[in-house]
Amino acid sequence: MGAQELTSEQKEEIQQRIIEACKKDVGHVQKICSEV
Repeated sequence: MGAQELTSEQKEEIQQRIIEACKKDVGHVQKICSEV
């Protein structure tokens, strides 16, 4: 699979979703959070 090109707006939206997920379920997404 090729790498997806994301616009800066999409990247920001994804980051916001990850941050929200981190707040809600720290244990499950802790690995993802540490990579951001």
